[in-house]
Amino acid sequence: MSWLNSGRTVQFKIEPVSPGVIAVSVHDGPSSQVTVSVPLFPATGWIEDQRARLDEVRRLFSG
Repeated sequence: MSWLNSGRTVQFKIEPVSPGVIAVSVHDGPSSQVTVSVPLFPATGWIEDQRARLDEVRRLFSG
C-alpha cells in the first residue's frame, strides 16, 4: 500500500516483508531523498483482524 505517490510529496508505504512482519516506510523523495523504514511485529491475528475490518467497511459502503 502506498500513499501520496505523486512524485512531488513525501511517500508513505506499508508492506509485508515476511510472515508476521510489516515494514512502514516514509520517503522524502522531492527534498532530501531520505527514507526511514521501521519493521513492525503485530500480535498474532492482528493482520487478519484488520483485513476483516476493511472488508466490513467496504461491504457497508459499497451499497
